[in-house]
Amino acid sequence: MSSDTVGRTADLEPLEQYLLRAFRSAACALQYEPDALARAVDAELGNAPAPADGDIMRRHFRALMATIARYGRRTIRFHATPCPCLGADEAAFLRLHGRMSSGSEANAIAHHLVEAEAVPTLLQHASVIALYCAQARPERGRTTAKHRCRSRRQRPRTAAGERLH
Repeated sequence: MSSDTVGRTADLEPLEQYLLRAFRSAACALQYEPDALARAVDAELGNAPAPADGDIMRRHFRALMATIARYGRRTIRFHATPCPCLGADEAAFLRLHGRMSSGSEANAIAHHLVEAEAVPTLLQHASVIALYCAQARPERGRTTAKHRCRSRRQRPRTAAGERLH
């Protein structure tokens, strides 16, 4: 997988746009402000319809992103939250959640994202998020980001991700 643009965010379903915004905000937080991961995820996923379920989903989303950051096979590349491009790593993230019902496909995607010892953990978190998302219906085009990624000029604190544009 590469950072090449593989699509446009406007072509995504509302739920995919919702997850993509959360992924981008979390990846940015991990790159520039690792301590801000929870704040970034909560800002994007804070509009959960059921607070108890939303808390569970946010906890698993944070853990999933931390797993990717710690055990990633390579640097995950992502775009800024408002960017209309869909990168290959971002598409793989979305496919992981979309293919949770197909164990072999989800397993293969997880192996591309993280080292083998982290695959079960990644899949566990992804399955909880997928179950939650099956019940959620975010509005198309809604933006919630209260956490904004700092400038590319700021030196990243971790090699977990690379913001493209």
